[in-house]
Amino acid sequence: MNDLKYAGRQLLKSPGFTAVAVLTLTLGLGANTIMFSVVNALLFRPVQVKAPHELVVCRTPNSRIFPYSIYVELRDGNPVFRDLMASCPDVFVLEQGEVARQAFASFVSANYFSTLGVAPARGRAFLPEEEQPGTLPVVILSYRAWQRQGADPSLVGQQVAINGTFFRVAGVAPERFPGTALLGPDRWLPRGRYGLVGHVPWEKPDHPASESWNYPRVVPAGRLKPGLTMATAPARRPSLTPRRKENYPTWWTANGLLCLNHLPRLIPDRRGEDRNARGGIRLFLMSVSTVVLLIACLNLANRTIVPGAARHREIALRLALGGGRRRIVRQLLIESLPWAVLGGALGLVLAFWGIRLVNVWVGSLKLPFDLTGSLRIDLDVRVLAATLGFCVVATVLSGLKPALQLSRRDVVSDRKESDSGVLRSARRACQPRGLSVICPIALSVVLVMSAALFTRSALQTGPARAGLRRDGKLLVEVDPLVTGFDRAGSAQIYEALADRLRSLPGVQTVSLSYSFPFAEGGEPGGSIQEYTPGGEDDLTGSPPVNELTLYRVGVDYFESMGMPLLQGRSFDRLDDARDAEPVVMIDERIAHKLRPDGHALGCLIR
Repeated sequence: MNDLKYAGRQLLKSPGFTAVAVLTLTLGLGANTIMFSVVNALLFRPVQVKAPHELVVCRTPNSRIFPYSIYVELRDGNPVFRDLMASCPDVFVLEQGEVARQAFASFVSANYFSTLGVAPARGRAFLPEEEQPGTLPVVILSYRAWQRQGADPSLVGQQVAINGTFFRVAGVAPERFPGTALLGPDRWLPRGRYGLVGHVPWEKPDHPASESWNYPRVVPAGRLKPGLTMATAPARRPSLTPRRKENYPTWWTANGLLCLNHLPRLIPDRRGEDRNARGGIRLFLMSVSTVVLLIACLNLANRTIVPGAARHREIALRLALGGGRRRIVRQLLIESLPWAVLGGALGLVLAFWGIRLVNVWVGSLKLPFDLTGSLRIDLDVRVLAATLGFCVVATVLSGLKPALQLSRRDVVSDRKESDSGVLRSARRACQPRGLSVICPIALSVVLVMSAALFTRSALQTGPARAGLRRDGKLLVEVDPLVTGFDRAGSAQIYEALADRLRSLPGVQTVSLSYSFPFAEGGEPGGSIQEYTPGGEDDLTGSPPVNELTLYRVGVDYFESMGMPLLQGRSFDRLDDARDAEPVVMIDERIAHKLRPDGHALGCLIR
């Protein structure tokens, strides 16, 4: 306590230097608190389910999804699981008044909520009979989806449209409940409803009541029986294998042994990718904030050494009176503690406002899945404990080097020399040099250069390459399939919409595209290779070009996108006829692989 009182008096003697030191640590500790709050919400905060350590997900070495019939056999009468549920994520179109948007939904078994130990905030969970095809379609909304529809308590029992089919709302999930992973769905549907909304209209089942039509392939996840753990449960797996091999020999031979893993944290049904993503997020966020704190502490340590050299007579007197070097180091370290505590307190204030900005930003993202509830960032006990740890680290980093250097003074020479001579020699000896100066400068340069490169990449993401600009362009997504139109009717709607848009004033060109570059929708194009007209199998010596992405586009597409052509012409309406000669547009990379000079115009490929 005496050391702390003395440290307080030392701080009051130089308020200007104290303010600079506290501000420096405030920025470093505030940045670390914000970053750790994000990491805590993503990786460490307990999932809002009952006893998550008892939950495991089933998979095989070659597959994450199981046919419905195999899931039923695993569920009924097994020695491993107390209860086994199933889920299958998908993306649907939701209609609310005249507004339609995409949303992330999941087909689940009736015991989904009971297995997780979660009760709906409003309404009820699914009933076992609601899994069967032909029953009344029901849906359970996420808390965010309920709020987006006005948070009306009477919404339970009303109908909502999903892919053009009306579902009755059976319940509302609890707040901040995303399901089995942070990227949770907006809605949960019973498994047997897949035949209603999970297929495009022109797909016709061989048997309308067949399993493949009404039940999607699912990911089984269950709660272990009492007394079983992840270490002891695999010993009972062999008892699950014989019947699977007998009833499904082809599937089981291709997929092999049944594996048990913990539930993924971030991405549903992606255990391996989830682990890699978590490690990358933790490393990136904490390394950046740690570098910021390290720069602040090194700069503060360098600033502390020179003013501390003026206390040479005090330190020499302490040493002469019998104070050991360890005692002096402890005193000087304790003098750094108030800076870290004040910096940590102000850092928490900075983090509070920074976290509010992050929450507002996350809430403004138009994502198809519910992220606002599961990723709500707060200052909980874990974050406060981490901030306290950061303060201790800051105390050691900012105070240890000055303490060691100042406690290494020669007592006899300091007592004999005059005050001015000792002060000059002490300041020369304590002048920061070498790594103490190079390290913070190098780390600062690395951060600034990284920020500049990230900013440059972000600015170039829009145009992405020469000739493609987003200015003055509008992308309209249309999906007539969800309202019951077939392939021919959808094509008529596309053409009618394009003609209507062309007639609007101010519209220069309009085109259609089945898929869009820099977004999802591109198809794997296989490989292409040049051939001669002599015969279908008479290929030239050029090797095939692999790893292609195929985009299906309409007339005037390149004019609408503002993409110039290096050679040739754009597609016209004659190319769209069914009996027209097949034509294709390739990019410059493929042209140089087909022909070394890049002049591939008119080249025959397959």
